[in-house]
Amino acid sequence: LFATEGLLAGGPERERDSPPPDEYGIVEGQGLERIPPCVTHRFYRLFDTRFRIGFTGEAPLAAVEGMLARLGDPGTHPADVEITLIGVGERYLVARGMAVVGVSPDLAGVMARLESALVLTAIDAAPHLLSLHSGALARGACGLLLPAPSGSGKTTLTAALNHSGWDFGTDEMTLLDID
Repeated sequence: LFATEGLLAGGPERERDSPPPDEYGIVEGQGLERIPPCVTHRFYRLFDTRFRIGFTGEAPLAAVEGMLARLGDPGTHPADVEITLIGVGERYLVARGMAVVGVSPDLAGVMARLESALVLTAIDAAPHLLSLHSGALARGACGLLLPAPSGSGKTTLTAALNHSGWDFGTDEMTLLDID
């Protein structure tokens, strides 16, 4: 996997895919001059990072609350990271601070971009040596990592092993520390 991605010395060079042109000119990584006013805010916690998510419209609110219900954080301390979902016609932008971190043509797509922004931000803030897109299980003193791309069956295999007596760790991201 590392060799095919061009991450190993001497491995094949892989040409990166160019993003499609954006008909509105807004692209990921672009800075914003201002954030539009939000109609409401919600607080969530992932790992040790507290997020304040602002909504410039009501449309994505129910979907976000459904997706992030278990991460809700009613605490009163300030957020570590501000994320705003900005509706622009039928399109949506995900902004972290004053930078666009996701652009989507519809509500379904913005949910994936919001999840990515939350996960990557929380992982970056968490102390770790290496992060892997993998399942992680344990049985006694034995640990098992199942690194694999999305859609390859890692969640199904992790669930089956958990059902067979393995202790569930994760089926998405595994953070390894120096110990």
